[in-house]
Amino acid sequence: AYGYLSMPSAATLGHLQVGGAFWANYSNDPVVLVYDGNRVAPNPDSVSGDKGDALVDDRYAGNLHMGVGVSRFFSLTLDLPMVMLQSGYQTANIDNPSIEPQALISAGIGDLRIQPKLVALDRDRVPVGLSIAVPVGLPTGNGGSFLGEGAATVTPSLVLEFSDASIRSRSYIFRTALMGGYRVRSEDRMRDVRLDDEIVYGIAMALHPVPPLEIIAEFHGSVWGPQLSQAPAEFLAGLKFMAGRYVNINLGGGAGVLPGIGSPDYRIVAGVSVAPSFDPNARDSDKDGIVDGMDRCVKDAEDLDNFQDADFQLAELLK
Repeated sequence: AYGYLSMPSAATLGHLQVGGAFWANYSNDPVVLVYDGNRVAPNPDSVSGDKGDALVDDRYAGNLHMGVGVSRFFSLTLDLPMVMLQSGYQTANIDNPSIEPQALISAGIGDLRIQPKLVALDRDRVPVGLSIAVPVGLPTGNGGSFLGEGAATVTPSLVLEFSDASIRSRSYIFRTALMGGYRVRSEDRMRDVRLDDEIVYGIAMALHPVPPLEIIAEFHGSVWGPQLSQAPAEFLAGLKFMAGRYVNINLGGGAGVLPGIGSPDYRIVAGVSVAPSFDPNARDSDKDGIVDGMDRCVKDAEDLDNFQDADFQLAELLK
């Protein structure tokens, strides 16, 4: 609800605020083969222009998020990645020219992530926000077709965020966030590249010049070794359209900056999120400035006509 494009915010869902979101993205050539510094096709006979020239050639993926806030300081979120369509090749026998490489599984779910998040510093109360998150990945995907890790992962991380006003109320004009974490995963290899625990990082900035629009730019990546293939990074930029207080529509795109595993030639992202609050001390159903928890007429706005205004009931009902 309060994040950037792929970068999280230090703010989290409020008490009894329920969030749901769907993100979709297209990535071009996020995993490629390189020999002697040159990109090569896994199956040269199948190449047609930009098609067939990468291990993961075209990928249309998505993420389904569901979360709930418990107090203003804690939330629990489920994130289910999915691949809706992909093309490319599995790595088995990829170096044997006498055997045609096997195609990737074209679609499937990834590793379900469960993310508890704790707000250590609330930006609504202090000048900066700080949150601690510990996403846990469960091996629900197929690692052989780049659909998952094949084992559980855990990624403790911190997000530090500054803004010139409240993020939850969307009254800020500028905000920026820094994210750092350490992802613990099982050691593996992809040809000559070792896959192991990694440092994840990111920085994001956003301008909110008018109430319905936010302009976002971010840079994020990871590092788990000295090779170029072990340090992917991307730049993304886009727009967030805010329809009311609880609905966001996001559009953006970008490209790989450092050519590691997972860094695409380019990426397009889009998402929609809805996060209504069911906390009676935060909702104002009749928009009269009196929260539902104190309003005796939740569906009828107080008319403030100097007739028993303090009872928070529509005067006509008392006459």
